Amino acid sequence: MSNDVPEGNCSFCGGPISDVRAELHWHGRDGSWGVGFAGICQPCDIDYGIGCINGKFEEWRATAPDPSHLISIAEEAELEKVSRRFHRYPHHGGQWQAFLTRRREGDVIWRTQHGFAMVRNGRPVSGFGLPRPL
Repeated sequence: MSNDVPEGNCSFCGGPISDVRAELHWHGRDGSWGVGFAGICQPCDIDYGIGCINGKFEEWRATAPDPSHLISIAEEAELEKVSRRFHRYPHHGGQWQAFLTRRREGDVIWRTQHGFAMVRNGRPVSGFGLPRPL
């Protein structure tokens, strides 16, 4: 099925979405099924995802939150507090650290309705959803 994934282009630079890989799959009791694929625009360092439900592909989308979900800029002290909390949880802590290490000069981290977003040049480019409860 990975060979059937349609090619996609970055909504920022127009370059190709590469390193496509299956990330999840599911089967419903009603016989339905789905596969989620992930990819990346290497030059922009932006993650993309595409779903395939019952053999029909959706469109490639950046996995960043919608700009309407941005609440306010997260202060460094808040980010450090979240980092300390996640230090105890290897899975979420590793994902959080990976999110932070992709931060480029000029990027700003915002609080969102469900976690955090990395904003580059005024556009969300990456998101981190908080597990409940934190």
